[in-house]
Amino acid sequence: MVLAGALAVASTARVFSGTVDEPAHLAAGMQWLTTGEYSYDLQHPPLGRIAAAMGPYVHGARSAGDPAIYDEGAKILGTGARYSEMLASARHGELVFFVMLALVVWFWAKSIIGDAGGAVATLLLVANPNVLAHAGLATTDIACTATITLALFLAVRWAESPTMGRALSFGAGAALAVGSRLSALAFVGGALVVSYTLYAWVQNSASWDLIISKQTGQWGLNYDPKLDLGRVKMTMGKPPALVETLKYTIADKGAGQGELRLEWEHHVATVPIVVR
Repeated sequence: MVLAGALAVASTARVFSGTVDEPAHLAAGMQWLTTGEYSYDLQHPPLGRIAAAMGPYVHGARSAGDPAIYDEGAKILGTGARYSEMLASARHGELVFFVMLALVVWFWAKSIIGDAGGAVATLLLVANPNVLAHAGLATTDIACTATITLALFLAVRWAESPTMGRALSFGAGAALAVGSRLSALAFVGGALVVSYTLYAWVQNSASWDLIISKQTGQWGLNYDPKLDLGRVKMTMGKPPALVETLKYTIADKGAGQGELRLEWEHHVATVPIVVR
């Protein structure tokens, strides 16, 4: 599946014309490869841009030193047949991130729901038009997506078993993500802030406990009370009719107040939420 997706993406490299920002990303990456400097458009880190510049660099392209980033990109791309060749080779450089993303999705889904789940998750990824489209462009988008997903996967593994090896691997994954795009700080950091597992302890059907666990990636099958961050009794009630599918609802009560509501079969359990 991954190979088929990569081949499909690669086949479009000469089909679609360049986007407005591809020359800029190529120019920045080429500057780093040619001179070791990185002075173009510093709001974007270099990782995805260097990958885009690798192909043209191998084909003989070098930085021309133009002070304007778009003019520099246009000079590297050239015209006519050279333009098609350079643009295609730049786009092919991003395929490594598409493959990385697919492999992370496979391993992550497999670790949760087995081989079949990993295969389905990977199929859904490689058949997603948005993923395929961005994987075929010489921009920072697919690099950002792949490295953030990798960093989050490694963060979950570290949270499940905080060994030195897993800590180092998470640090490396986070570094790759930030090296792809600075917004990774918000995506990875924000996800870690809320990365807890919620359990509803229903040993007594008339009295449920809501448990917040520090152990992530769980499906409720391997509960470890030593990893509890907190536990609270829930207010019990009854629905007007049978609720066949477990339903979670978070309601805004205003003034920084909210309510988490769980409904299942003949039970309704609620707990208040206060934003401080």
